[in-house]
Amino acid sequence: MGDRIVTIDGVKVNKIADLSANKDKIRKFGVAKTKTLESMTEQAKKNLKEIIPEKMKPSKYTNFYEIDPRHRERRQTFPHLTELKAIAMDRTSELKRSDLLAELLQFDKRNNVDTIAKMGAYEYQLLCIPLIRRESVNKRELDNKSFHAYNKQTKTMDKFIDSWAKWCDGSQEDAANMILFHMAKKFPSSYVKNFEMATKKHEKAASATHVSLPSDFVSYDGTNDIKWNAKYAELMK
Repeated sequence: MGDRIVTIDGVKVNKIADLSANKDKIRKFGVAKTKTLESMTEQAKKNLKEIIPEKMKPSKYTNFYEIDPRHRERRQTFPHLTELKAIAMDRTSELKRSDLLAELLQFDKRNNVDTIAKMGAYEYQLLCIPLIRRESVNKRELDNKSFHAYNKQTKTMDKFIDSWAKWCDGSQEDAANMILFHMAKKFPSSYVKNFEMATKKHEKAASATHVSLPSDFVSYDGTNDIKWNAKYAELMK
């Protein structure tokens, strides 16, 4: 009773949290005995005060030394969220926290990591259940956005097109034409549907310009898109 732990593995103990360092390993404690304190010289006591902060004092009910709650340092509760500016109650912070949680769950799922919440001495398996189903979300649109984001990050499609461009000793457009021709042969309905969408966007962007049609021009899709109909004519051959 009254003895003090002043060092752990040679490191000075300055706060309660220091007592938990390497708690799962074998440690070497430096203890100042009560009798030793009584027989110390004034200079030795002064040196000891530099090791043991004044705010650490014996508990009234236990033999542990605890920090006086009145002088307890205020600790940051959510340092990572604060760093990402996601601790406010506004919509931006809410979206950031939602994205962080979704990314963490996806990472754990992809890497077969158990999602466990630790509370004190207990561990709980975390199971997330969606509370709101968003009916307005279009799966095809969501897939397209995910596909675009993935390729923007990894450059997979660019590498794919570049590799075929080198193979045919041509440009990226040459490689794209070769790839699209193969896809058109295999998926003709998808080919026409996507070209209809591209044609509408092209006509909307070029509505101000007028291009004279060739004498042998044939409109297969009901539009005046020369390039699309010429490619489609080649496909039909």
